[in-house]
Amino acid sequence: MKIKDEERAREVFDDVWETLSKKGKFKRRKFPMMMVWLNGAPGSGKGTNCASVMRVLEISSKPIEVSFLLNNPEDQVIKAAGGLIDDRRVVFLVFKELLRREYAKGVVIDGFPRTPVQAICLKLLMERIRANDHNRSPFFKIINFTVSRETSVARQLKRGRDAMEYNKLTETVAIDGIGPEAKIPVRETDLFESKAALRYQTYEENMKNCVAILRDMPEYYEINTEGDMEAVRNKVYRLLSL
Repeated sequence: MKIKDEERAREVFDDVWETLSKKGKFKRRKFPMMMVWLNGAPGSGKGTNCASVMRVLEISSKPIEVSFLLNNPEDQVIKAAGGLIDDRRVVFLVFKELLRREYAKGVVIDGFPRTPVQAICLKLLMERIRANDHNRSPFFKIINFTVSRETSVARQLKRGRDAMEYNKLTETVAIDGIGPEAKIPVRETDLFESKAALRYQTYEENMKNCVAILRDMPEYYEINTEGDMEAVRNKVYRLLSL
């Protein structure tokens, strides 16, 4: 862990915590009793496995998709250029969202942390919650779904082919006599092998330093999602058994 990342993370965490305190968030709400933080390489089946996580833990609230929180025009420009949103903004939006009443019993957070600073802030959050609320024993898991480069590229391209075939079908077939269903959005990275490979490489490079921090935390687990999906689901169930 770089010292500058540690210093920046503590600065970000303290600033976000103080801001939320001033807004009175902690007087009215508490962080969820159950939090599962998910990351996954492209094609790792994170969406499918997110559903498995929610099922086994009986979480009924919708997942917090961090990418959807970062949706103002400035964020969109940065993301379109392949950049990363400022850590302070990301941490603030995620922590603020967690305090919503609908997540009180439990929630899955999709796409956090993605940088070393965010990873350290997550660690600080867990420490703060446990230190400040002795009457609760919150459930934390951090899961990173992994696949090889070859599998990632193959799955991304298959997803693109399936989506294109489905979208072509909806142009000619009415659903329930009403009309065609909405088309499935298709990423360019799901259509071209070189772009699918670059997306995997970019994810791996961005997550490398983040994972180095997370691996030191007892709450962190990696699940390889190669092979049979039923076997992967069983891994998820075993990990999350309460």
